Amino acid sequence: LDQLTPMFPQQVFELLLNTIVDASEWIGQESARVLAHYFDVHTDMLVTGTRLLMTKRVDPSNYELIMRCAKSPIVQNVFKALAGLLSDLTEDTILARLKDAVEALQQTRALADGESMWAVQNEFYRLHGLRTVDEIAGYRCALAIMPAGDDTHFADTLQVFHRLNKLADFLRTYLKREGLGDRLASLLEARTAIEELTEGMESNYFKWCKPEVTTEVTTAIEELMAGMERSYLERSAQQQFPDQAILSLLLKRWQTIVLAEIARLRGKAELKAELRTRRVRQEAQVAVLLEIHNRGLSPADNVIVTLMPSDAFTVVGPSTQEFVTISTSTRDPVQIEFTLRPLTSSLRLCFEIVYDDAELRRKQLPFADHLELVTMEQEFTPISNPYIAGTPIQEPKMFYGRHEDLEFLQENLTRPSTNTVIVLYGQRRSGKSSLLYQLRNTARLSPHLPVFIDMQRLILSSSTSRLLFRVAHTIHQDLEERGLMVVPPQPAPFEEDATFAFDIFLDDVQGRLKGHNLVLLIDEFETLDEPVRQGKVDKGIFGYLRSLMQHRRGIHFLLAGTYNLEQFTTGYWSVFFNIAHHHQLSKLSKEAAHELITNPVEGALTYDPLAIEKIHYLTGDQPYLIQLICNVLVGHCNGYRKSYVTINDVNDVQKDVMETGHILLSWIRDQTTAEQRVILSAVAQESGDDGHYVSLTDIEVICRDNGLPYRKKEVSEILRRLERCDMIAISEGTRYRIPVGLTCRWLREAKPLRQVILEENLLPS
Repeated sequence: LDQLTPMFPQQVFELLLNTIVDASEWIGQESARVLAHYFDVHTDMLVTGTRLLMTKRVDPSNYELIMRCAKSPIVQNVFKALAGLLSDLTEDTILARLKDAVEALQQTRALADGESMWAVQNEFYRLHGLRTVDEIAGYRCALAIMPAGDDTHFADTLQVFHRLNKLADFLRTYLKREGLGDRLASLLEARTAIEELTEGMESNYFKWCKPEVTTEVTTAIEELMAGMERSYLERSAQQQFPDQAILSLLLKRWQTIVLAEIARLRGKAELKAELRTRRVRQEAQVAVLLEIHNRGLSPADNVIVTLMPSDAFTVVGPSTQEFVTISTSTRDPVQIEFTLRPLTSSLRLCFEIVYDDAELRRKQLPFADHLELVTMEQEFTPISNPYIAGTPIQEPKMFYGRHEDLEFLQENLTRPSTNTVIVLYGQRRSGKSSLLYQLRNTARLSPHLPVFIDMQRLILSSSTSRLLFRVAHTIHQDLEERGLMVVPPQPAPFEEDATFAFDIFLDDVQGRLKGHNLVLLIDEFETLDEPVRQGKVDKGIFGYLRSLMQHRRGIHFLLAGTYNLEQFTTGYWSVFFNIAHHHQLSKLSKEAAHELITNPVEGALTYDPLAIEKIHYLTGDQPYLIQLICNVLVGHCNGYRKSYVTINDVNDVQKDVMETGHILLSWIRDQTTAEQRVILSAVAQESGDDGHYVSLTDIEVICRDNGLPYRKKEVSEILRRLERCDMIAISEGTRYRIPVGLTCRWLREAKPLRQVILEENLLPS
């Protein structure tokens, strides 16, 4: 047969299919050696031939023998990969072996049946990579069905793939359903589909690959005494077709995942309510906060919380609030506010909490606690408003937090030996300018000389020459204030040769500094982009700045701007951004935010702890928003002659804060893409008034309900980008919320999802 291989490929291969499964181990091995030669000669038969070999339940050791005897690298790689799929497949090994098979078969895609073979193995690899209910629910087989009876037996495998589509549909329905009973029903349907498909592989699919164990064969097994014959027959009876073995492992794991989800849902919710407001000042109207945790194994669905009526108070606004779900995460409790008009000084508040869980529908949890109203006589003194909303903080008095940021900048900007370039970026009004002023107006960078340069002011009606002249003039003024006399710059030399004049000016400055470094703190640096785009300032300014940063010793640069600045990495911006350290300025720490809220009015105004919590939520600990809301609160308390702040006061001033801050909120949103704006509004809508976390499934449902396309990978990337811009917070890797409560409320009120879809022209055609 080896000698006849070149001349009679079809006949030789048919004979080898029989001899390689001969009961004699020796004949099988010799056949493997001939097949190695055969595939070296007839590589075009490689895919079809290997597939037919797999249907014959060939001993995996013979695949390894073909691999060792073949001279063609492509034959060696294919048989090495396929040998791994024919023996000792386990949950731990299968993904790596499928990856090897896909990579090996990549080389055979141009051969007959090569594309089909690669596509099937690639689909196996994709399927075994799905490890959660969410991932399985997103599966959809796009491979075409093949007619039954093809020689390579792809048809049965593709039929099973398309049966998996139905299984994924059940899980998609499960993720979309809200009612606990409906969700459990979908999981049970998925479990049944897995069981039926597993049984179907035995009876309806791959039945042709099962050996017929007739009476004669049984008698032969009993009569044959030779170990190798017995070994062969027993092995033939046990060995599965590779596709069936791979699918069996897959269905077994998917069944485990579905059963675990059923077990989780069949647990019960364990709700724990706590009245956070126990003692408040006596006022005409007070706000109380109820917090509910779920410490059970099942989510609580369709939750209705009602503050029961009483003769001791009247409820302002709704007395009942509803929630779709209270999850089992102890880090994500539900907080519910009720506003009351008390009629006595001691109130008993009774709540009724109704919910569904896996154990029972319409469960009831009664909860009651006392609220004490305290009358405190305190002489009112008008409060001097120390909060600054909108302008940078130039002195240390009202500057809180940022200790780590200041230490980072101080360490890098005081190095005497090497030049430093830092790009400081963050959200608008995140405190970048205030931070630069702290570096300028304190001794942190001593003995070096920091100079604050407001690029937004300097670029007005600027050309390249006027811009560099104004920068030089700013440096001259700053040094003169510190008693360092340098030759003042004159306009004429800058008009003649701007960069040369600036170099001469810097030579004089550095000569007067006596070895100390000059630190240029350039604020709003990205505003330089617009005059360059308009042609007012030559784009060569960036190359010149890079030259200064790299080659003129003794000058450090801090370039501050918004997230746009951090993203300018192409074109003329890239000439120096790759030499800079990038440092993000985010929200304040919890401790610093608390200090900014309370310390400026210490002794004059007292904040209730729950009012402080509400401010943390509304502002996301962004310093500008804290200054803004506290500024309005001081005015509110002066107007009502109050020396303390409650949740009710914070609620009362929200409308004024929104009116003042909407320009900033709108500007921040406008820096995003259309797709990002849609996702932001979707998350805001789904989060509700309490700003709870939402899942990718929640986002998918709201997109589908509004006729929007949903692609999980793209949406996940959009959410990650929004997180980098401090516009989205991510918990546990898969749960999302808008961290600034004011932003969330503004989006729901000013930019609801349907309006955004119309504005961005995203309605389906």
